[in-house]
Amino acid sequence: MTLLPPTYWHYWLLSGGVLAMICLALGYQLRQVRYQLGQQSAHLAILQRELSHRVNTNLAITIGLLELQLGQTHEPAARWSLQQSISRTRSVALLQERLYLGGQPTDINLRQYVCSLYQSLTQQPVCPQLALQLDTDELNADLALPVGLILHELLTDATHHAAPKPPAVTISLKQQNGWLLELLDQGPGLDTHPTRWSRAGVPLPKRLIEGLSQQIGGNCVMLPGQGLHFRLHIQQ
Repeated sequence: MTLLPPTYWHYWLLSGGVLAMICLALGYQLRQVRYQLGQQSAHLAILQRELSHRVNTNLAITIGLLELQLGQTHEPAARWSLQQSISRTRSVALLQERLYLGGQPTDINLRQYVCSLYQSLTQQPVCPQLALQLDTDELNADLALPVGLILHELLTDATHHAAPKPPAVTISLKQQNGWLLELLDQGPGLDTHPTRWSRAGVPLPKRLIEGLSQQIGGNCVMLPGQGLHFRLHIQQ
């Protein structure tokens, strides 16, 4: 075996030592970066929980104020409007709760939300009359919030008009050139009961549903036939 001259050994050891020091320094810096990222992630998680807690608290205060006003209101139309406002605010609070309890801060479990919403509107501990056909359970919050409010309006309508009691409702969400949302119940159809689009003679639900649909780039229609058949197509 041929040995390198001492000079080369010296340079080799020196370069190896420098390389080892560089590796140690890089390793230390990497550990520092990981530690800082971990601290930032923990801090962001705390901020997220605090923000969600404050939003939930504000929604609870809003509901309490509306209920207080409801208790002091005796005119039927005004009471109806306040009851609808309370119900819609509770729907938003339920969406916020799903967002807070979920593992992902940007996603909402749509299946859990719809089941909870159905139970809340029908005052039932379970929802055997609710059929869900979902291509995905998790939906981005930017999409889930308006979709959740649309479903609130439709399910509220079903509790008033559809049969049996609690109403039999089918909700599907399919990936079809974007998203295709459909809701069907067994109540009277719009061709025989056109006032289903309104509450107490006020067509607010129709305007609200159409506005929310346009907000997410969707096109909604009510199809004729027996029962309510709502369809919303959201382009990709």
